[in-house]
Amino acid sequence: MNERDSELSPREQLLDLIPFEGPAGVAYLILQGALALGAIALTLFLLRCLFARVKRTRIPPPNWGGPEVLYIMVGWLLLQVFIGTLTTRVMQPLPVNPLSPVLEIYFQLPTRTIIGLMGGAIAGLLTAGAILLLPKLHGQALQVLGLGTGSLFQGGVVGTLAWLSAIPGGFAIVMLWSISLLLLGVEPDPQPVTEFFVDTITSGSWSTSILIIIFGVVIAPVVEELLFRALLFRWLEKRFNTSVGVVLSAIMFGAIHGSLLAFLPIALLGALLAVLLHRTGNLWTCIGLHVTFNAGQFFLMWLTASLS
Repeated sequence: MNERDSELSPREQLLDLIPFEGPAGVAYLILQGALALGAIALTLFLLRCLFARVKRTRIPPPNWGGPEVLYIMVGWLLLQVFIGTLTTRVMQPLPVNPLSPVLEIYFQLPTRTIIGLMGGAIAGLLTAGAILLLPKLHGQALQVLGLGTGSLFQGGVVGTLAWLSAIPGGFAIVMLWSISLLLLGVEPDPQPVTEFFVDTITSGSWSTSILIIIFGVVIAPVVEELLFRALLFRWLEKRFNTSVGVVLSAIMFGAIHGSLLAFLPIALLGALLAVLLHRTGNLWTCIGLHVTFNAGQFFLMWLTASLS
């Protein structure tokens, strides 16, 4: 955003993007809206065709209850808060901190970045371990989580096809949601990780960028699918019904990413992931979609930052 844009209100920023004035501007907006709705309809059609060709697999309901879901999710959140506090306040690169020179010389990265990424990975692995242990504690097999019901390759293929099908509608939803926020006078706020990743690209810090990509494309999808789909959605589906489970888990998934701009698109992604797990019974399908989605996001951010 340039200096002129920063002086404009959100509505003025929106109007500034319209290349025409008067009736021509209105017609332009109507055309853009029609194209967006057409893209959403295309995505729904493609997903329906995909679901029609995917074998439906039923998996047993989980035996764990709400308190266990709450303990694991709150524990994961507290770990994130602890790591954030440790990164921003405790692990400052001060001379009294003996780890700083060692880490920075070895990894060629700031200490805060290393501790933040490693801490996030550790928190995710601990959370994933707790979820994987949960079925055994209740006398169930891993199939209750959607693991072992289908191959990794098959799940990856179906997940990738679902991601490709969702691209037209995804772009349209992002555009419509952004316009709605601007019309309401809300300044869109990107996710903190998005701004951080773009900063590493523009500053030429490739080692940091690679670590962020590994975390976002490998670790985060596995942990979040175990947490929000295998654990939360499966319990909500059992406690209420599939529709309620899809909606509530999607809202929580969107809210946890901490960005109003990203809330609706990510919530809808969460809904699609929950529907995929319900229909295929294979968590690898959700992980495959999540991996390709995150990889696509990082590629677009890299491309945008490189061309700007």
